[in-house]
Amino acid sequence: MVRHTRLFLSVITVAVLHAAVEVPFASGAADNACTRRAVGESLCPELFLIGFQKAGSTALWFYLTYEKGHLGLKYAQGLPADDHKEIHFFDSKYASGIEWYASMYGTRNTTDEISMDATPDYTRVPQVPARIQKELIPDRCRFIVSIRDPVTRAYSWYKHIHAVFLQQDDYDTALQPFGYKFSLMVKYVVPQVLRCIESSENANDVHGNCGYQSAYFHGRHIEIEETGLETQLFGLASSPFSDSLYGYILLHWFKYFNPQQFCVVVYEDLLDNFEEEVAFLKPCLSFYGKEVSIWPSEQLPKLNEQPCESCDKLETFEPENFREIGADLQKNFFLTSNELVRSSLMIFYGRAQPRRWEDAYDLASPASE
Repeated sequence: MVRHTRLFLSVITVAVLHAAVEVPFASGAADNACTRRAVGESLCPELFLIGFQKAGSTALWFYLTYEKGHLGLKYAQGLPADDHKEIHFFDSKYASGIEWYASMYGTRNTTDEISMDATPDYTRVPQVPARIQKELIPDRCRFIVSIRDPVTRAYSWYKHIHAVFLQQDDYDTALQPFGYKFSLMVKYVVPQVLRCIESSENANDVHGNCGYQSAYFHGRHIEIEETGLETQLFGLASSPFSDSLYGYILLHWFKYFNPQQFCVVVYEDLLDNFEEEVAFLKPCLSFYGKEVSIWPSEQLPKLNEQPCESCDKLETFEPENFREIGADLQKNFFLTSNELVRSSLMIFYGRAQPRRWEDAYDLASPASE
């Protein structure tokens, strides 16, 4: 844990430097379909909802585009009628080119019109922020981020895989060696991701080094004693855990965009006090002259809850057993990332007492470790 602790100290140093120093950012592409903003030109997105998956991002998208439709946030009209949300340009469709991306959002009718790209997978792919910086006008970009207890998010993503993706060959191949069990993924995958983190010299390189697409995991084969099988597509199996390392992921994005260009909300706080938490979106909306009127009775919409009644391979837990797994993950894997999140929320966004997810697992405070 020595290197892990040293990484955390470097994280805090980087955060303080960001708060004290004017960071020079690239100016973006000189001229393309998305940097020409006159009326009659393409209405490319400048506002992004970038994640995280299974942390309320779909509910936020629905709230901003449908329940608060008067905001005038345009979304990708070129997507299928049953899914106007995720265009996936900057991660999986980048080869289609910026002109294709621009064509999906129509034409600008007024100078104050804006559109939003809501693709939560963007936080999973390290190349995305550099691509956005290159193709758009960086200073005009704003990013909405929703985060959640990383343990419950990891399990929710694991459950989502069983409900939606397990019929796909790659996911089935990735989970089969573990007997499709979350507990065995924790046992064998998490130490490998942690080893990758500890081998990174700089904390702001962790996401690039240890994301699920990382070369570190390519071709990695480990025998699972309980099943007698060898792992395949190890990176894909790591995604429930590596995708929940919010602190390192945010630090990676801060290399390309100023932290003040982000609006971060906490899923649990949206559920507990929706009116107060949604207010943290205001800086990103007001930059474009948009305001959201929040009614005291409003709540986060309940969306994208995938039933898994027929998921015969899904591993379920009694509450106490899950708490034990969660406590181990929070203490030995997520704690440093969580501390980075809390430091960022305090330094950049003025939150006095950010939520401590570890407290739900009866963990001692970091100071007592």
